Amino acid sequence: STSALPLNMVFMIIFVFAVVTFPLSILGSMRAKKQDNEFKPPCPPNVKPRELPEIPWYRSTVFQMLMAGFLPFSAIYIELHYIFA
Repeated sequence: STSALPLNMVFMIIFVFAVVTFPLSILGSMRAKKQDNEFKPPCPPNVKPRELPEIPWYRSTVFQMLMAGFLPFSAIYIELHYIFA
């Protein structure tokens, strides 16, 4: 394909990740672990627990599982209907 990246560019991107990004993330995590920063909240925390409201019907697990399957299926079905019709 003419829009594909050349092989040397792919290797260059992997090389830049291996030489620059990965070592910097390791060094940054090591430095952050050595710092002794104790969390100080800007306001005092509330001691008594707050009441949690009841979950609405559309936030239930079963409904979200149905929608997670139905929405992508319907989008694909409509696209294929227009392609093959």
